[in-house]
Amino acid sequence: MEEFEDMPAVMRKQSGDTRSEAMQVTNMLLKMQSFQDDFKNYPEGKEYSVEKALEFYNLFFPFSVVINEMAKKVNELRELFDNEFQVRGIDISKK
Repeated sequence: MEEFEDMPAVMRKQSGDTRSEAMQVTNMLLKMQSFQDDFKNYPEGKEYSVEKALEFYNLFFPFSVVINEMAKKVNELRELFDNEFQVRGIDISKK
């Protein structure tokens, strides 16, 4: 797949801090996928491990806080751009 072939080139262009953050997010997404797979394949009627549920909660609650903060900042930035486009009379509804 082409996107995988481009990944090393993209990573090399990033600063060390950005690359580290990207790797943390990627690892978090992989762990989330693993939890989802485990949960979907968990035997019906069997009680899910409290330890496993706490592991998920302790890992992903802080992650969700960071993601929500990022989304808030992106939305604020979008509003600034939307306002600037409106002031300049640029219609972005069709773009």
